[in-house]
Amino acid sequence: MIFRAVEDADLIPKAQRGDVEAFNLLISRWEKRVFNYLLRILQNREDALDLSQDVFLKAYQNLRKLEDPNRFPAWLFRNRHNEAFSLSASASRKGSRRANSIPANRFQ
Repeated sequence: MIFRAVEDADLIPKAQRGDVEAFNLLISRWEKRVFNYLLRILQNREDALDLSQDVFLKAYQNLRKLEDPNRFPAWLFRNRHNEAFSLSASASRKGSRRANSIPANRFQ
């Protein structure tokens, strides 16, 4: 097990109080995992990048609602999952896919 100087659970209360640096540190720890998951689901790099930003923006806006800082990973992953499937469902209804789709495994 790798121990970090500051754990996510320690950063959450700080970010909930408006500490932008604490939230930026959380983003840096989680952005690659969020992006890779979204890329696998969406099969499009640009959509995955856009949606990653949306996921973190919504996380920042709703972080105060998170009661247990230890649940942050599950909470964040649930948010990214919901966003990905909302976008996929929306694209399916419109019958559109971006022409520049790339294989998901290219960036892993």
